[in-house]
Amino acid sequence: MAERQRVLRIGLLTPLEELDPRCVGEILTETACRQIFETPFQMKNHQGHAKPWLFATPFSQRSGDGEPAVQAIVRSDVVFSDGLPMTAGDVATCLREDPQLGCHTIRADGERLVIEGVSDPREIEVALCQTRTAVWRSTPVGLVGTGPFRLCRPRGLHEQVGQETVELEPNPCYPRTPELDRICFEVFPPDGDGVPTALEAALRDGSVDLAFGIGKARADGLSGFVRQCTPGLSIALLFFNTARPPFDQQRLRLAVAKVLDRSQLAHQLYERPFAFVATSLLPPELGRYWDKL
Repeated sequence: MAERQRVLRIGLLTPLEELDPRCVGEILTETACRQIFETPFQMKNHQGHAKPWLFATPFSQRSGDGEPAVQAIVRSDVVFSDGLPMTAGDVATCLREDPQLGCHTIRADGERLVIEGVSDPREIEVALCQTRTAVWRSTPVGLVGTGPFRLCRPRGLHEQVGQETVELEPNPCYPRTPELDRICFEVFPPDGDGVPTALEAALRDGSVDLAFGIGKARADGLSGFVRQCTPGLSIALLFFNTARPPFDQQRLRLAVAKVLDRSQLAHQLYERPFAFVATSLLPPELGRYWDKL
């Protein structure tokens, strides 16, 4: 009798974007990309310390009389999902496409990766934890990575953008066997009123194990599930048309802004609202200041 597969079924309200770490801009697509592609470094803790992942050593300053530079040794045992080994040249090719690293000269020197124009090794290590710096290799059937999973049908990489189902399977070249046999991302579009009726039904009948995008008010009506509300780097803005009356008057705009109860708005979204009351236009992760409203 065949062993039952261990499948994680993830329900979505909208399709995944293209699984390309260079241009990922949506959190769930980034989550899928992180299973396929690995970054050169990974965050070690919340204090911002990074650890080598695809490198055998941390970065160190490269001695010389010219422009400051840092270097690190690339691991020799990392293999892409198509069976080809990863080289320092592969890493250099990927990092040159990162807009934030484009101002530096990045080259392979044997087993070493050299980045010129950088004097602080720790700064570059933190930068190489970002998804956009993940290592990939271009093939005729799309991008392949070194992560624990790979796309089940690589030829459909671009074709699967916007599709209802995207499936990942274990990477046979990965050094450790994943706990799962498959990860399935399936879309359950909201109904005409924007209500996630289909996704909620899939949760109730066990068609999905994990779901995203269900608001707090709707999630409170579901029983038998673990609910988690996680804030993101988002902010709600109210704009005034100042080109014509009545909002061409500054005093009126200020009055409307002051009458809005931010505490009540936060209460509609979070169980512990006081931590999420806006004090300015900036999300807290980007800095805090009081706009005196």
